[in-house]
Amino acid sequence: MKKGQKYKFWIKPNLYWLFAAAALLIVTLVRALELRLPGMVALTGEGETRYNLVVNEAKQLKDLMGLISYQCQPVLDVFIRKVFWSPLLGYHERSWRIPSLFYSLTAVILVFYIGYHYFRKLALAPNISLFMGFLVALWLAHSASQGTLAWDGRHYSFVALISIIWFTAYLRQPQFKFGRFFIMSLIFANAHFFALAMIGSAYGLGALEALWRKDAGRMGKQVASLAGIYALTKWFNWGALHYLSSGPPVHFPLVQAIESGWDTWVFCQDQFNFPLPWVVVWAGLFYGIRKRGDQQRIFVFNFITLPLFFFYFRLRSDLTFGTRYCAAFEGVALYGVIFFLRSLYALVTGLKHTLWKIQKPVIFAVIASICFHLPSTAMEIIPDLKKFPRLSPDFTPWYRIFDEIKDLEVPIFLINSICYLEVFPLIYLRYNRTPYYYGHEVIDSFGCAMPMAKGLARLDRFLETNPKGAVIFDQHEDLCEQRSIKYRPGVTIQRTKSAPHCVWIAKGIRTRKEVREIGELLKFPMGETFR
Repeated sequence: MKKGQKYKFWIKPNLYWLFAAAALLIVTLVRALELRLPGMVALTGEGETRYNLVVNEAKQLKDLMGLISYQCQPVLDVFIRKVFWSPLLGYHERSWRIPSLFYSLTAVILVFYIGYHYFRKLALAPNISLFMGFLVALWLAHSASQGTLAWDGRHYSFVALISIIWFTAYLRQPQFKFGRFFIMSLIFANAHFFALAMIGSAYGLGALEALWRKDAGRMGKQVASLAGIYALTKWFNWGALHYLSSGPPVHFPLVQAIESGWDTWVFCQDQFNFPLPWVVVWAGLFYGIRKRGDQQRIFVFNFITLPLFFFYFRLRSDLTFGTRYCAAFEGVALYGVIFFLRSLYALVTGLKHTLWKIQKPVIFAVIASICFHLPSTAMEIIPDLKKFPRLSPDFTPWYRIFDEIKDLEVPIFLINSICYLEVFPLIYLRYNRTPYYYGHEVIDSFGCAMPMAKGLARLDRFLETNPKGAVIFDQHEDLCEQRSIKYRPGVTIQRTKSAPHCVWIAKGIRTRKEVREIGELLKFPMGETFR
């Protein structure tokens, strides 16, 4: 540079778009974090506690497969948590949810790239493609259902991410390479069993196309690949699939199953959290559907496969279909949004006249911004960092209660007031922070997880062999104002001090009869056979 010459800051065009993409992505990620972090400190539920107890209890892969099978869940996510996340993060409440948050934020980044790349392949300008990717990512960031999955310490956020990847791989390569897509499908099937419906449709469509072309070799590969995926999934998850498919829990009449299946399909459409009513969004799917194979495939998945699957589901089960069960179909929702934007852009740019000589892409940007509620949320996109909660390793009252119990340093016998909720004391006593080495037994007061006679025999043995031990009455779902209860001299009954929940520590108890009387004094729920 010559003396006196002014320095010009110059950026290559590709770097300009890279900086623009990074800025939009950072805004979207921070917004996603703002919507997800408050849930990260919500009270832990029975489902995620039981799920993570499996991760901690299993010593080998065989144990992991056996323990998770009782929850009818595939083994892949708990295996990843066991070998990667738990050693990396440790054993505490925060470590249950960080993997889910990571998967959720990864999905936001991924759909930003998918949206941008999809429209760049259509030869749209970089600025329009970036705007499209930003809108798609913002949709997922604002998704209430995905925000909930981000702080659920189970596998559903992982399932949603794999669903997005699988659908993208399928639509990007209609003539896909069998090896790569086979592995991707195997991962999807082992992430959630509902994925088998999607995988079956993909390979079924491939077989029909091969049959139409009279390509027997390709059709044979499609059928063999599908059979191999099912066989391997069944081998990895033999116990879970056995419990899931050994027999239908209920038999619904045909008409009732059809009606309930339709309601479940509509429920999932609502859970996709589209920026507009799902009827309007899916209308974009039909624009030019005769010419585009990707839209035809999504049509089959959303309007044929899913209704049939939900009909089959309702024919066999009356279980409540929660938001988390729609996670396996998140890829369908993603491409519903993409095809809506594609059709909207085609309609706007296809206009013969423009308003006030404004360029058509500008008109599209305004309409798309309104459809995705961008003007109304513009100020909300800029987050208040002061409102971000502090993510402590443990944040619920449960860990404080059980830390206080651990300070007793005597053998304890814990009686739980809710059926099958023994997972809370077990995970906190055995794995949270320091394990409890002084001995503990856990039963419920109704004989659900263990026959009552066996549980009472254990109680008698405990009272006989541990005169200085403590009996814990665990009713942590409720709150109590009293701090202590009087019974007889020599027996102390005190509520835990760390939280106002109904968890009582009783010392000096000698007989089962006294346990029953103290339970009645505390108004502790107990079965009639607890005598």
